[in-house]
Amino acid sequence: MARSADVHTTVDQLPGASAAAVSALRALTVFGTADLLRANPARMLATVPGLDRAILRRWVGYAQLLDVEDLTPALASAALAARIESLDTFATRPLATLRAIAAAAGAQLDDDALIALVRGALAVSLGHALNGTVLDSAGVPAVGVTVAAAGRRVDTDVRGRFRLVALGPEPLTVSIFPAPGRVKRFDRVRSVPHSAREGRTFKLPARPARIRSLSQLRGEALPPLGSAPLRARVQTAPPVAHDVLQVVERLAGGDWRLVSRYLDFADDVFVARVYRIPPSQLPADIAIGDEVSGGPGAWRRVTLCKGGRELRALLVATRGTSASGPVTEAAVRARIARLNPRR
Repeated sequence: MARSADVHTTVDQLPGASAAAVSALRALTVFGTADLLRANPARMLATVPGLDRAILRRWVGYAQLLDVEDLTPALASAALAARIESLDTFATRPLATLRAIAAAAGAQLDDDALIALVRGALAVSLGHALNGTVLDSAGVPAVGVTVAAAGRRVDTDVRGRFRLVALGPEPLTVSIFPAPGRVKRFDRVRSVPHSAREGRTFKLPARPARIRSLSQLRGEALPPLGSAPLRARVQTAPPVAHDVLQVVERLAGGDWRLVSRYLDFADDVFVARVYRIPPSQLPADIAIGDEVSGGPGAWRRVTLCKGGRELRALLVATRGTSASGPVTEAAVRARIARLNPRR
């Protein structure tokens, strides 16, 4: 599940930013740290009082750290104080350093949470991004609309801008939900490497298409949760092999009730698919809260990261390339494996 809101801060919260610098940045339409990642660096250096390349590098590093899910402004500031000014540097620091950063930020994070941040930093730094602006049919910025692509989503800000990260290099289908029950899709949208500053404008038609039927299981983006009722629906057909089900209840007679982690959307209602499965088809020591995948006769436990995505989904960027050549999933896993929680 993607982040539901942008945690990027306003430019007056940039470390060491003076009032004159903030005013000059705003004159360049750089209002938030996400804007900083799409602005022209040469123009900022020529216009912002007191700005030099070293300060700009720190500011950009601070903004890039905020691209990582659950990495807060306080943690980003503490990382800068520890001379960590990039995602790659953050992802290669030992756990002892990350613990010290969390302590300096006043964050109560265990080693699992710190490793999750490292994984997120790797996915963002090795991945692609999409910088965009959404306009309505009259050309006015569309504020607060949900934009979704490749399993990630975010809402537009007060200027209709958004930024999606940790994307793969392949062309995207971008879904924009301007109103409940309405969607506009843009196919074959090109993303850019994470550090690129290129952006794209999306203009909505006067009346976007009405949503008929969508499924997260098919990889389709759904409208924002809360925009329509949620209903549980008992299924008569067996689940498919690549579904992920969570065990929620032991029924009378011994069967288990499981619910898919992937929702459907049909007839203006979110649908949670519910299954009844005999214990003989599941692992013997299954318990409430466990997640399984694999299909009838081959169920196995799966370990999901925060938000319900598997590690492979978190590492979508491993299908791409880096400045030093192809990025393989094995290489990323090896980097993660070097982070020993007992260090």
